[in-house]
Amino acid sequence: MSQPSIIVHRGARTIPLDDIDANQSGCLAAIEARWMILRYGGNAKDAAIATYFGFQALVEPATVQAEEQLESTGLPPI
Repeated sequence: MSQPSIIVHRGARTIPLDDIDANQSGCLAAIEARWMILRYGGNAKDAAIATYFGFQALVEPATVQAEEQLESTGLPPI
């Protein structure tokens, strides 16, 4: 069985020096979350949807709305 590959896009912008550590931590968190979903039988779409809605909950004040969207996918919270 082949191993999946995970690509995380950090955006097409210059990252300020003060934000580099947080940006790298966010990318690593995205990789780990996607890997866990793939490892336990989820497909690429499941992994992308779960991490998208999971990160929306972190960056938007409407956390409850993002959690409801994640729950509606049928995937476990990350």
